[in-house]
Amino acid sequence: MVNKMINIRIPEGMLKQMKDVVGQGLYSNVNDFVRAAIRAQLEEQRKKSVIKSLQESYQHYSGEVKKKLKRVIENLS
Repeated sequence: MVNKMINIRIPEGMLKQMKDVVGQGLYSNVNDFVRAAIRAQLEEQRKKSVIKSLQESYQHYSGEVKKKLKRVIENLS
């Protein structure tokens, strides 16, 4: 995968907090912190999309399948 560079503006306080987290050794640098935050947000959005699709299809099922689907939705939520 080719990395592309983007420029963003963030509040000074937020940058300081990010640098503090990096300083704790949780990330190697601010770039890694930002990439991890973006990955987490994208994963959260994918999860919400899956839950929405499951909820929309939920009404079309009955019996044991519906019960299992309900448990899956609850576990994802």
